[in-house]
Amino acid sequence: MAKTIVEVKKEGNFDKGVGYVPPLDMINNFSATRGSDQLESRNLVKKDVVLSLKDPKISKIGVYGISGVGKTTLVKEVAKQVKDDKLFVAVVMVTISQTNLERTQDEIAAQLGLHLEGMTSSSERANSLCERIKKEKTILIILDDLWEKIDLEKLGIPSLDTHGKVDSEKMGVPPKDDYEGCKLLLTSRSQDILQKNDAQKNFPLQVLNGEESWKLFEVMVGEVKVLSSKP
Repeated sequence: MAKTIVEVKKEGNFDKGVGYVPPLDMINNFSATRGSDQLESRNLVKKDVVLSLKDPKISKIGVYGISGVGKTTLVKEVAKQVKDDKLFVAVVMVTISQTNLERTQDEIAAQLGLHLEGMTSSSERANSLCERIKKEKTILIILDDLWEKIDLEKLGIPSLDTHGKVDSEKMGVPPKDDYEGCKLLLTSRSQDILQKNDAQKNFPLQVLNGEESWKLFEVMVGEVKVLSSKP
């Protein structure tokens, strides 16, 4: 006979609620675009971004360029590299665009194994997410496709000062609780948007030149045989 919900609850001791689920791994499931590792211009930007992420004085880094230039692919490749290199214990990535606040919170939470459903208060959701983020010794949060300035406090991402530490006064926590493990990687079509979000270093991603475009095309479709125009 099937057990009642009450019996199951008693056996499971769920008095404090169920708050965690298995994390959703977005990074290890990512496959780089074939041939992208052969593009010198992209490799140079990736190298610069990773070096900046290693700098203890830098907490916010931006990548900007026109639509379709490859910003999302590049930061995914950066995410996989820093995760493989164990530069960060946790790496999460969400696309912001014009998505509402709660959906963005849910996507970040899912990748950290946190369950926010049932929380109706925006401050409760933000505080729960912030506390979960601070459980990670080091974490990289990638916010892709920004269109405006993001209120990190409302989102639930620990507010960072210029050295990557939590701004204790803004968050209302004692200085001894300052958390230094969170860094942000932002992408946008506009450098101005990145500056409004206090990015300390911004890297432009240019359109591929003719040679690199052809090289990528060759890799993606296989060896290309150019027909001679001679009769």
